[in-house]
Amino acid sequence: MISIKPIFIQYFLAFALLITVVVFIHELGHYSVGRWCGIGVETFSIGMGKQIWGKTDKYGTLWRVAILPIGGYVKFYGDEDPSGKKSEVSENIKDHMNFHNKSVWKKIATTAAGPLFNFILAIFIFTDVVLEVLATVPAITNDLAVAVKTSVNELLVIATEVSEKLLAIYYSPPKAIANANPAAFN
Repeated sequence: MISIKPIFIQYFLAFALLITVVVFIHELGHYSVGRWCGIGVETFSIGMGKQIWGKTDKYGTLWRVAILPIGGYVKFYGDEDPSGKKSEVSENIKDHMNFHNKSVWKKIATTAAGPLFNFILAIFIFTDVVLEVLATVPAITNDLAVAVKTSVNELLVIATEVSEKLLAIYYSPPKAIANANPAAFN
């Protein structure tokens, strides 16, 4: 029998949570800009496959969570074709909230909003990481300053000792002269 290590389960759950957050932010971008542009939203789904939870809000949007946390989607009114192309069914929907009845700029903004929201999320995460690292810099630089100061003080003590010895050797008379009779030099 194959045993699943607990660490594998932790990694899987952490990965699933991370993907869910990224997908939610991405789809929230499409949803928010689409609603702002007057496009109706039928479904906001996090995950793929069978629905495990769902609720319809006052605007008629079904908010759902599906069993597989590997993606998500926002289904707009008139977006009947899975490829996103205008189909015969969507042409027959002459609704002011139909995705395909909106201007090109509104469609571009709605489509680009998902990646844009992910980019903004990345900026927030990067900024948070940088700020956390910078918060530790004073402690690191303080420790480094103490280490350098200690090293410099130790080097100064050693240099002083060496220079005193060198000066003592330089200023001391040679042994032959020190042992010589001073009267011999008169």
